[in-house]
Amino acid sequence: MNKTVAYLAMNWVIILLSIGITYQHPAAFLLTFFVISNRQFANYLVGHDGLHGAICRNVRANRLVAKYLCLYPVAVSFYAYQTNHIAHHRFLGGPVDPDLKLYNFYPLSFTKFIRRLFVSFLSGNLLMDFLRYFTPANQFLRSTTRESWRTGDYLEYTVAVLSLVALLFTMGGVWLLCIWFLPLLLMIPYYYFVSALQHGLVYGLESPANSRNISGHPLVMEIFLPCSTHLHGVHHDHPSVPFHELEKYRVKDGTPAQSIWSATKQLFARSV
Repeated sequence: MNKTVAYLAMNWVIILLSIGITYQHPAAFLLTFFVISNRQFANYLVGHDGLHGAICRNVRANRLVAKYLCLYPVAVSFYAYQTNHIAHHRFLGGPVDPDLKLYNFYPLSFTKFIRRLFVSFLSGNLLMDFLRYFTPANQFLRSTTRESWRTGDYLEYTVAVLSLVALLFTMGGVWLLCIWFLPLLLMIPYYYFVSALQHGLVYGLESPANSRNISGHPLVMEIFLPCSTHLHGVHHDHPSVPFHELEKYRVKDGTPAQSIWSATKQLFARSV
């Protein structure tokens, strides 16, 4: 747990420093927008560890850290995310895999990929995907029977997110709200890209080949695929292993890894 806490602390220090700089010097937002978004995404991925109980052995502490330091600050419900994500692990590549639509349309050119994301953003489909997968709004956006608002963390989540909005507005008004929430908009389309690297073109293969591991310089991986998310194949083989131990398991298992450049070229090849 110590390594996870240290990683979270580093991310939060970077986020808070970036927010402070931006609040005083608005022009810096052209750069800090990406820094804040990147570390928000990294914290969200630590929250993903929490879904598998991999932050710490104490169940209560694991959930508290995942909820309040990782997921709630980026408007993600622990319960909604865990429900969908565990289904993804169980039904990977199948018709009921909740993530299937994120990676089942490759290969396609990068231009078509950007156009697809742009159209989805303008049409509101990206926002609807986020609400359906990560928030209690899925109660109203799915065809199955609705659950009670007492289910999971729906009430807790709603109170936490509204409290965050109130705190940010009280401390810095609309500008501080923008500094926090606008970078989150980048996370949604980037999630599509990361999912493509993880499962695109390989999801139909037999396990463990249906999840991709990516290799690269540690700093490059931390920037583009933080929190060891580049070792997604290893994660699917060992879902309860914390992110900072995945490389050890990859070496131990002898699991191959593909360069990020090679994987990207395959995904964004011109479709036939």
